[in-house]
Amino acid sequence: MKSNLVILILCLLFIQCKDTDQASSSKIENNNTATEKENVTNKANQVVGGFSATEITPLIKELASYVLNENNITSPLKEITNASSQIVSGKNYKFDMVLEDGKKYRTKVYVNLQNEKEILDFDLIP
Repeated sequence: MKSNLVILILCLLFIQCKDTDQASSSKIENNNTATEKENVTNKANQVVGGFSATEITPLIKELASYVLNENNITSPLKEITNASSQIVSGKNYKFDMVLEDGKKYRTKVYVNLQNEKEILDFDLIP
């Protein structure tokens, strides 16, 4: 009788452990599925060959100075925002600049494979 009771308790414990393990596995699978869906959504929002967000690198800071110098703007650069890049035969860089005098500009600069720069757009943002 005691041995049957011990076996019954052990079986119940085993079943409980098995259910807990399956629940944990299910949570992990659901989490992985959500992460995969998020990655697919992020990739779907990117346009192949289009602009994609990028960090403000020393190169972008250098391009901002280049644009300001080429346009004879003497107000110091305060901030660069909304930087993005596009790979072409070379690279296009697009970013906004805020100057110390409060003016804001949006620009696009092309850098070819020989590292030559060309300003494609330079507009005052109202």
